[in-house]
Order: sequence, then structure tokens, then C-alpha cells
Amino acid sequence: MPHLVLELSATVQTPLDHQNICRGLHAVFTDTGLFKASALKSRVVRHNRFFIGDGKGPSAFVHLEAAILKGKPLEVRKDLGEKLHKYLAEAFSDCCERDNCQITVEIREIDPDGYVKF
Repeated sequence: MPHLVLELSATVQTPLDHQNICRGLHAVFTDTGLFKASALKSRVVRHNRFFIGDGKGPSAFVHLEAAILKGKPLEVRKDLGEKLHKYLAEAFSDCCERDNCQITVEIREIDPDGYVKF
């Protein structure tokens, strides 16, 4: 725990070093002092089938869903979301300028009573 799922539209043209992007995301988490690197799990998913806005013009998306165990204060979650968004905006800056890329971050809480880990 936490689980990170980075979703990208196939129109994201940035050369993507998945491990480096995930390493940077993990650093944002560990820099808070609230999460251990060994607990983080990330995956990257590229979507070939998607539709954005009215479908006209260049468009792309980058969305990060970060699932953490319930209990972190709202201020902590908001701060984490802003830092993750800033990191992604920098990592995908050329795509955003060229392809009208939308970057979003969702911090989702998982109820520990419904989470099982072995």
C-alpha cells in the first residue's frame, strides 16, 4: 500500500521511461515521510480507445489514481495530490504544450477492513 495506477492516452507522444516516471512518483510519496518505498506499487496503463471532449483537435490525458489506506487528514491528501500533479505536469510538459494534454490526480482512500494483504 499505496497503489498507483498511471493511465495515459495513446496520443501522449512523450518518450516514456516507465520506471523513471514511477521512481519519481514514489519519491513524491516517500518525501512526505508518511510512506515507505517498499510499500508502494505502481503500474502504467496506455489506453488506445478513449474519447476526450468533442473529439476535435489534438488531445491527450494523463491520469493518476493513488489509493491509500483511509485515515490520512484531508490536508495531507490535498498536499500530496498537488505535489503529484506538479511532478506529472513537469514530466509531461512537452505533451501538454503540444497536444492539449489534461493531467489529473485522484487520491482515493481504501477502507482497511476491506483490504487484504499477505
